[in-house]
Amino acid sequence: MTGGSIVQALVVGDTNIIDYTIGSGVVQTVACSVTNSNISVTMGKAKNTDFGSPGSTSGDADFSIDLNCDASTKINLTLAPGSSGAADAAKGILNIDNAGAGQNRQRRWRAGDV
Repeated sequence: MTGGSIVQALVVGDTNIIDYTIGSGVVQTVACSVTNSNISVTMGKAKNTDFGSPGSTSGDADFSIDLNCDASTKINLTLAPGSSGAADAAKGILNIDNAGAGQNRQRRWRAGDV
């Protein structure tokens, strides 16, 4: 990328000119890929009494998402509800695909080292 003037201004009735210029630079493309897009999360055991009210959680479930990234890549992560939608988007509660024995179960998402 070559440099150039990005803003120029002339004050009327004066000889002062403002000129902001960018020097040359490089646009660098960085990339990441998910090593395994099918991730199983072991939820552990929970009793009905572990859930006091709608939106309550039964604890944390640690899991990893393995990424293969260029060394200079800065990672931001967003979890989206997908085709099943969100039960309560404001609270981060997703609907369940293939609901069954685990219905109404929720684990809290905790941001870890990325």
